[in-house]
Amino acid sequence: MSFDHYTARPTVEVIKTDRSGQTYTELHTFKSAGGRVAGDMQLHTHTAVFNAVLTESGRIGGLWFDQLDGRVKEWGALYQAYLATNLRKHGVEVVPDDRTEMARLVAVPERVTEHFSKRTMGGTAAARAYAAEQGLDWDALDANRKIGLLNRACRIQGVRSPTT
Repeated sequence: MSFDHYTARPTVEVIKTDRSGQTYTELHTFKSAGGRVAGDMQLHTHTAVFNAVLTESGRIGGLWFDQLDGRVKEWGALYQAYLATNLRKHGVEVVPDDRTEMARLVAVPERVTEHFSKRTMGGTAAARAYAAEQGLDWDALDANRKIGLLNRACRIQGVRSPTT
């Protein structure tokens, strides 16, 4: 079951390094304690997979989620490749964004992207403010500490973080 979603939640970009030493950007949801940062326009698809199946023998089984571990980024990359391929079929020039590794429309100037990226700018500003309230300097924190701080803030606010 799939449904389209038209806006994005406020996020904070955290730069991480994988086992091979390659850096990549993770987006983490963050809602400020003082209110919500408005979501930006962003068409994307959510797909729900039901975790129950009735076999021919009458046995009920489910998905083995341990096999999904680490595959989310792989599927995200496949989604972006599929999106880019189909946009190109319609004559749209698309390249991978160097920072996010997502499909980027070449015809959209960076200033326009920045204008419609209030969710990231607002989310990051809120994360900096939250860190300051805790007596921490956001820029001095390593990636894991930033993620931990975001998760803690989300738990306090009753918001489900994608990393918890």
